Amino acid sequence: MRCPPHVSVVTTEHIPGFTRVRDGTRFLTEAPVDVIRGAGSYENNGVDFTDFIHYFRDRYNQLSTILRTHKIYAGAMPIGGIARNSRYYNMDIVLIGMVMDVRNTKNGHRMAMLEDPTGMINVLFNKSHEHFAEAERLIPDEVIAVTGQLSSDGSLFFANSLARPDIPPVNHAPLPE
Repeated sequence: MRCPPHVSVVTTEHIPGFTRVRDGTRFLTEAPVDVIRGAGSYENNGVDFTDFIHYFRDRYNQLSTILRTHKIYAGAMPIGGIARNSRYYNMDIVLIGMVMDVRNTKNGHRMAMLEDPTGMINVLFNKSHEHFAEAERLIPDEVIAVTGQLSSDGSLFFANSLARPDIPPVNHAPLPE
């Protein structure tokens, strides 16, 4: 595959002092790197969390739109709205959100912190439900839809089902050679 003439590719062989040592997923190096062009900063290693807000909001909006095309998820409630309103306690409702954190409880259930632009809530996936296998494969930053009931105090959501968006494949045009 050829690169367009305006693209420069830098591989690990081009970095002086780079040692190929792996710590499991990434390479460790102490080699100096000069930013020739770009938005560099010396604070927080050049990264500010606000740089990612637009990316995650856009990702959430696009994937939640895909989920809302399904009839059963079209009426998904905002997380912030259900937690503040006691009329939704113990009712069957639908939520769409981005997974912030996932962990196992001491009883072997799966707990996920779900977030949308209005708020956050803990979602419990019971190990005895059929959707538990899907819940075990949840990862942070994944956008999902869940159906279930809100606890009587509004602090916990008991999931009955879990769905992921159907993302259509994208066919990219091949690069000219």
